[in-house]
Amino acid sequence: MKNFNVALAGQPNVGKSTLFNALTGVRQFVANYPGVTVEKRFGKYVYKDTEFTVIDLPGTYSLSSYTKEERVSRDFILNSDIELVIQVLDASNLTRSFYLFFQLLELEIPIIGVLNMVDISKKRGIEVDIDKLQNKIDIPIIECIANKNKGIIELKNRIFDFCLKDKKISNFKVDYGKELNKEIDQITEIIKKLNIKNYPPRWLAIKYLENDKTIIDLINSSFEGLEMSDINV
Repeated sequence: MKNFNVALAGQPNVGKSTLFNALTGVRQFVANYPGVTVEKRFGKYVYKDTEFTVIDLPGTYSLSSYTKEERVSRDFILNSDIELVIQVLDASNLTRSFYLFFQLLELEIPIIGVLNMVDISKKRGIEVDIDKLQNKIDIPIIECIANKNKGIIELKNRIFDFCLKDKKISNFKVDYGKELNKEIDQITEIIKKLNIKNYPPRWLAIKYLENDKTIIDLINSSFEGLEMSDINV
């Protein structure tokens, strides 16, 4: 039986753990990530004679390196053998959810978006144009009400198709404005020459500009003595 690894990502209070339970049922396990005291939850389910292992990543607001949960999530996504990331979005507060979402898109990895808690958003008079959103960010979006098991079968079907048939990486890029985009592009071209494995050059450039210490150290170590601060960009 084939097995595919799928990661669940999302900010706190978006229903990520509820979705994890809906997908995996009672087949769940708990461990710790290597070297840290962050709990690792994972579970399994079988769909169409195929086994899927779902890893419930720590709930984080971003993929910076300021907390151990953020570092664990980021390192796992970039360095583990996973087929795709399922990003759980709060339909009633999309603006907040988009912050992490756009960071994931910048990682240039296969993503499926799950628009959770659509019942709450509709009660608040919030309607989301799914087709427009999918076309804009170039990834599949599934509507879901995880605590009522609505949309779970559709999600499992999309995960199955995505892993076995039509895995796709979005071409969406966040527009940071003319001046910042230019600076990102310049740094990206420099980083491309370093051939840093597992890390998209544009994402590294963005994290460098965010003053992410972990990424700055990684880039500097790749220059063999020449630091980014020595280069005019």
